[in-house]
Amino acid sequence: MMQPFSPQALLQTRLHPPLLATDVTPRPRLDALIQRGIERKLLLVIAPAGYGKTTAVLSWAQHQARPVGWLSLSVGDDDLSSFVRYVVAALQRVAPDACSASQTLAQGGQAPAAVLLAALVNDLSALAQRIVLVLDDYDSVAASAVHEFVAALLDALPPTIRLIMTCRASPPLPLARWRGRGELAEIRAADLRSDESETPAILSAMIGASLAPAVVDAIQTRTEGWVTGLRLAALSMQRQDPAQLLTTLEQAGSANIRDYLLDEVLHRQSEAVQHFLLTTSILDRFCAPLCAALLNGEVASDAAEQAARRLLDAVTAAGLFVTLLDEAGEWRRYHPLFAELLRLRLLHLYGAERVAELHCAAGRWFARQGLVEEAIHHLLAGGDAGAAADVVAAHFQAVLNREEWPQLERWLTLLPEAVVMKHPMLVLARGWCLQFHFALAALPPLLVQLDALLPALDPATAALIAGRLAPLLAQVSVLRGEAAVALAQTEIALKQTPAADRYIRSLAVFHHALALHMLGRGEEAEAWLIDLLRAERRGVDAFTVRLQFALCSNYRISGELEKLRTTAGRMLADAQAKRLFLGEGWARVFLGHAAYETNNLVEAEAHYTAGASMIYVAHAAAVRECLFGLTLAQMAQCRFDAAAATVAQLREFRGGLDAEIDSFAARLALAQGDHAAALRWADGFRPNATPPFLYWQEIPALTAVRVLAIAGQGEALHRALDLLEPIAAWAERSHNTWRVAECAALRAVALDRLGQTQAADEAMHTALHIGETAGYRRTMLDIGPHLQPLLTRQTRRGTTAAIARLLLRALIDETGQKTPPAQPTDEYVESLTAREQEVLVLLARRYANKEIAQELFITTNTVKRHTLQIFAKLGVNDRRAAVERARQLGLLKDDAQNPRSA
Repeated sequence: MMQPFSPQALLQTRLHPPLLATDVTPRPRLDALIQRGIERKLLLVIAPAGYGKTTAVLSWAQHQARPVGWLSLSVGDDDLSSFVRYVVAALQRVAPDACSASQTLAQGGQAPAAVLLAALVNDLSALAQRIVLVLDDYDSVAASAVHEFVAALLDALPPTIRLIMTCRASPPLPLARWRGRGELAEIRAADLRSDESETPAILSAMIGASLAPAVVDAIQTRTEGWVTGLRLAALSMQRQDPAQLLTTLEQAGSANIRDYLLDEVLHRQSEAVQHFLLTTSILDRFCAPLCAALLNGEVASDAAEQAARRLLDAVTAAGLFVTLLDEAGEWRRYHPLFAELLRLRLLHLYGAERVAELHCAAGRWFARQGLVEEAIHHLLAGGDAGAAADVVAAHFQAVLNREEWPQLERWLTLLPEAVVMKHPMLVLARGWCLQFHFALAALPPLLVQLDALLPALDPATAALIAGRLAPLLAQVSVLRGEAAVALAQTEIALKQTPAADRYIRSLAVFHHALALHMLGRGEEAEAWLIDLLRAERRGVDAFTVRLQFALCSNYRISGELEKLRTTAGRMLADAQAKRLFLGEGWARVFLGHAAYETNNLVEAEAHYTAGASMIYVAHAAAVRECLFGLTLAQMAQCRFDAAAATVAQLREFRGGLDAEIDSFAARLALAQGDHAAALRWADGFRPNATPPFLYWQEIPALTAVRVLAIAGQGEALHRALDLLEPIAAWAERSHNTWRVAECAALRAVALDRLGQTQAADEAMHTALHIGETAGYRRTMLDIGPHLQPLLTRQTRRGTTAAIARLLLRALIDETGQKTPPAQPTDEYVESLTAREQEVLVLLARRYANKEIAQELFITTNTVKRHTLQIFAKLGVNDRRAAVERARQLGLLKDDAQNPRSA
């Protein structure tokens, strides 16, 4: 028995040119027409069924030195991303390195048509040699979106590629425009008919012998050079002499010559062959195991498969319009005209009920092979929409695990809406599609529907669906700030979902860790995630990358920037190695954040730019975060034109619908000094009733506080404090160190401008204490000059003096103010503690933090704190500068002058 087919097996048959029959006669006249035609952008080969369109192109292609890509289209090729994936795959069969950008975009399934078009045109322009691409049976395409895309592609088609289309009728494309431009060549039915010089050779090749001129003339006259008519006549002569054929041709009227000859050929076959042909006629493509399943029952024996293979080989050898679709001969198809006749005869002889039974049997066979879309097609044709829904339900977890959202969404659109909404697993699948798009506001109606469906289910199935639903509910709870509720829901998910549900379980893990952190159990969450990673035995996959995502998310909000940088670096390497674009996009977000917060703007911009370049490939939320981060990095460098361009890109990407983009534009206006524009936005801002999700880069409520605190006067400052109070309280309760620090700094500015100096200084002290421990720099510096008096006063407080000096110097550098004169050496000597002097000596010797900790019997965190204080007191930002500055000031003794080798 054959091994189960890969889900990609049928796909490959569409990318392989069908094999020519051995009795096909060369037709130099047609070859010359095609050769001239491909000098134009598009060669259209148009004729009704049976005129040899595909055969003519195949025969020409056999003798071509240039690469010829092939794509056989079929009914249902109406999804634009899927169409582009097929086109790219066809091109890559003859140019393996071609069209990588288009392939990535099409696989992501998020890119609009204009973006796909631009990428494909650019990729085609870069082809190393000229390629011809054949789109066979283009009239199978019905979607206007695909036709519009092809029309735009033809208009922009570079000279590196030419297209050939075969179709039965003129496609809905701007043919008149292309004719007028001289960009279109056409071969029609009259060109494809065999003439008096070609017909004798064609018939002789088909029957293996020469025919009398009178017989040839009679066949030519009655078939009018119709190539399929010639083959039908040749098949008829296998069972009758030419004289008898001439008599039958005389008796048949010209209108029904096709049907007469087809009937004649079919009736002359054995009963077993007729049964085989009729039974398998419902299939667009078939192989021996599939035929056996239809002929002998769905679980066919080895003997039944071998018998089906012998029959299949026999009808192929007999010339009964069977085309081989791959070199191994596993997959085949009937000529469309012959298939139409067989289907009509099947319906007439056996009725619609038998046709439906065969479709359902085929659908179940395809489902067992994992060929879901073909299974859906046949089950729906057989009238069993419920079974089609069951197929999608059985495979939706595997699709989630592979992060193939466009595929799942396409399957759901193929099914009737009423069927989807009555199937609990498909209602759940639709909910997960909403989660991917962050469209959870549309989730409640689905929850109501699930509540109505669950009571009718057996307990095991109901528990499974409840487990698979729980992470969605946990995400909603997290967004509402209900951490304890979210924790309980994730525990249900982890208990009631099977290990194979790797995507759903990874989201349960993420929200479980997030809820633990929000409840003040961050260390527990970290240890748990690390244990899960260590326990993974499958190597790197999407699940392990999502575990890293969970770790990074918690590190980001807890201010553990070094851990964030290290973990995100591993996450990036793993995601790139496995081409996990969703993980790669989020890794760029985290690495950009770590670099930005530590004021490494060049590195931050590099990561954010790389993430933003993955637009329509990475998760839309990750791309949005990278665009926000990139704008901040550009603003920090006073490149306001570039920042404005990035905001414009954000609006284009998100359609101008996000409130965050409007608030971010106000933040940009504030940074540029346009306080009036910023205040106009802030005056109109109204907070939501629920607390904001403080994990995003841009929080409109915090931007409103920032604008009012910096640009407002009087009542505006009080409003800033009023808006800030619930956000700061929520940040504290959810243990969001990042936002606690930002809220404290903004509160300090508002209070200072109200003249409440003591309260302002206490708030600033809190912000600096957190900032020093976590390594935050930009959270403070982005507030701007209003922070300067607060920082100046903090330099006189022992516990925050070092970080205050460091930030003050950076702020002065950014605002272009004159740097205060350097303090005398004695002040530096007095300000460095004995421990800091010991650390400085080891820095000069190029000791790593871990080595310093071992040498001085302290922790690495203590080493980091001493190092930051040294930087602040010497007015530098890194180790090398600290050592150089210390030497200039004579702070290093001779034994530290010769650092060891790195």
